[in-house]
Amino acid sequence: RFTMENVGVKLEQLFLKAGQTHYYQYVITILFTIEFCCTHFLNYCIPYLEKFPKVVMNGSSEEILFYYGLCKNSTNYSIKQKERPNSIVDEFKIYCSKTKIYFLGLCYNIGKVIGSCLSYIFIDGIGRKKTFIIFMPIGVLLMCAFKFMKASSSFNWIYGIYVDLFLSGICNYIIVVDILIYICEIVQQTKIPYFVMAIATGASLAGLFSAIIFEVDEALAWRDILLIFAGVHLLVYFFFLFFLIDSPILYLNKEQYEDFSLYLGKIAARNGKNLTQEDFQFLAPYINKDVRSKMFNKKSNNSDKVLITSTNNNITNE
Repeated sequence: RFTMENVGVKLEQLFLKAGQTHYYQYVITILFTIEFCCTHFLNYCIPYLEKFPKVVMNGSSEEILFYYGLCKNSTNYSIKQKERPNSIVDEFKIYCSKTKIYFLGLCYNIGKVIGSCLSYIFIDGIGRKKTFIIFMPIGVLLMCAFKFMKASSSFNWIYGIYVDLFLSGICNYIIVVDILIYICEIVQQTKIPYFVMAIATGASLAGLFSAIIFEVDEALAWRDILLIFAGVHLLVYFFFLFFLIDSPILYLNKEQYEDFSLYLGKIAARNGKNLTQEDFQFLAPYINKDVRSKMFNKKSNNSDKVLITSTNNNITNE
């Protein structure tokens, strides 16, 4: 029976020959770093979205930040009104409700935990790439949905914001786990710490950008800020849609050797490499006769397949 322990060294050599240290892996790492920044941006935004407005005390021209003690007597101060509020607390005027403010962060963080726990169902069930393709546009739509949840509406959209934050947490952290698993499967094993460190830098960049953008508090409303990052998120999605190749390791673990050869062959082609029939020969003892015959002896009529053929001993795009 196939196990990673039995074929570990030869498998590593096969991935290296497919260009594991070349073009594709570095481009994917750059895209993942940007995506990691986008998925973590909302996480860093939460404290700013909970920010209190500024007030002017009666008999004074000095502005101070609102605090809970002022809720006891609302006649001693006046709220500094902004045309474009840059916090949910300010816009929805929930600054005297600790519970409503508390739920902004709570809903998102509960969603993060659930998303992380559920991620394996999708990542292993439908594949790494399909998980990206499904959940990335959902994340974009959820960020865009904030645009329509306004305090001036007749409906109290603060509860809609709670739901949106909860679903965003689920969606974003399914993507985060998917990124980390995928990068560990396609890069050279000895360099995984460096690639993961590079991607994790995206989270730090998200924190840096959120601090800079929200400090320019008169320039952009909080919805506009989220929409900007939704646009970046969408741009990365289109790169993933046409450039990303599903992880061959997923299909190797499922003993779907034909698909394993398909996706590894595509990565090799993307890196300008050729894999020969002999490169996959070490898997032959673990493959049943029918699949072995398809992989090593027959050409595919499916233009989407990349198979090992006996006519030219190369993995070719039919």
